[in-house]
Formats: sequence, C-alpha cells, structure tokens
Amino acid sequence: MSTENRLQGSTLQLKLSEDLKQSLKAGKKMRTSVLRMLLSAINYSKIARQIELNDSDILGIIQKEIKQRQESIDAFTKGNRPDLVAGEEAEKAILKEYLPEQLSGKIS
Repeated sequence: MSTENRLQGSTLQLKLSEDLKQSLKAGKKMRTSVLRMLLSAINYSKIARQIELNDSDILGIIQKEIKQRQESIDAFTKGNRPDLVAGEEAEKAILKEYLPEQLSGKIS
C-alpha cells in the first residue's frame, strides 16, 4: 500500500508525510526522526480510536508530544544533563513548527 493511500483524510498528516520525504532526501537526521515518531503516534492513535483523524486530532497529538518533550527537558535539567536537554529542545522546536501560531505561543 502506498503512502498516499494510507494518509488520506488529513491535510496536516499529508504535509507531515511530505516533509518526512524531504528531510530524508536532505539527510536531516533529527527532523526525520521526529517526523517518523510523530507519524507513528498518529497511526497508533488512529488504530486505537479506529477512526480517521482530522487536523484537530493531529494537533492534539502534536501538543501531547510537545508536553512530553517539556517534561523530559525539566527532568534532564534537574538531573544536570545538558546534552539530553539540547536534544529534547531541538525535537520540541521541530514539533512546534506544525502548530498554528496561536497554539505554539501557548506551549512554551
């Protein structure tokens, strides 16, 4: 089954899939990893709910992933692990790119 057939229904999910292809071609390892993780979380949610997800559902998943990154940043900061904090902050920044302006301002 092709990627296009599996990703029908959400313009945001299609954009994520297309961005994944571009990051693979460009050799951007961090972006590729984050987009793969996000698409996996979207597919997991789709299977768990047994429905097609719309853009608002996907935005909720992105917000959840950003919140998880922030919790990890807080834990790594307390544990004095600046190397891990930097990685989580980079992932969080990539995820925030997919939120609308109003939502990305609410989540720091």
